[in-house]
Amino acid sequence: MNDPTHEEFGVDVYGYDPLLSKEEIEAFGVKALNDMSQITDHILPPAGRRGNK
Repeated sequence: MNDPTHEEFGVDVYGYDPLLSKEEIEAFGVKALNDMSQITDHILPPAGRRGNK
C-alpha cells in the first residue's frame, strides 16, 4: 500500500469500523485495525452530517 502520510509526515494512520472489511478500510489509504483494543495515540470519531442532532 502506498502510504504518502507516513512518507511525508512520519505518521501511521489506522482505521476501524465494525461494518467495513479490512479491504474496504484500507481503500481509504489507512491501515485497518481488528478492533479498538489496540493502543492508539488519538481517536477521531466520525463527524455527523450538518443538521443531525
